[in-house]
Amino acid sequence: MEATCQCTSTTIHLPSSGPSKVYICHCTHCQAQSSSAFGISAMFPASVLSTPENTTTLANMGIYTRPTESGGVMECYFCKVCGVRIVHRRRGEVEGNVSVKGGALRGVGKEVMRRWLEGAVQLWCKEAVVGMKEGGERWEGEPE
Repeated sequence: MEATCQCTSTTIHLPSSGPSKVYICHCTHCQAQSSSAFGISAMFPASVLSTPENTTTLANMGIYTRPTESGGVMECYFCKVCGVRIVHRRRGEVEGNVSVKGGALRGVGKEVMRRWLEGAVQLWCKEAVVGMKEGGERWEGEPE
């Protein structure tokens, strides 16, 4: 499995076991970044970015940074050719998770992706501009 940009010049290699969690985020940052009503993120161990292949890829990507609600800094990596964001991580995060943009995932069948989305956690629901599926885990803002 991998995450790749629209022009396919930038690829991040991911474990075939899949994400630990999937988030549907309704925050205004994700709305703006995705040019849509929400963003989808698949969470993977931060260590996936430490492989030699992925470290080289990250070094060749553009980076946009922004403050987080909790006072940290979010690093948003994008392809320098087509501009598509692929992965986000909190600055300094070595352990924990990184967020891979859901639309960038490749090598995942539609049925598997649907299963992941059925169990997705909804974030920043207070900012939602579209209806949401009832039930499931949801947060009005950033998870604690």
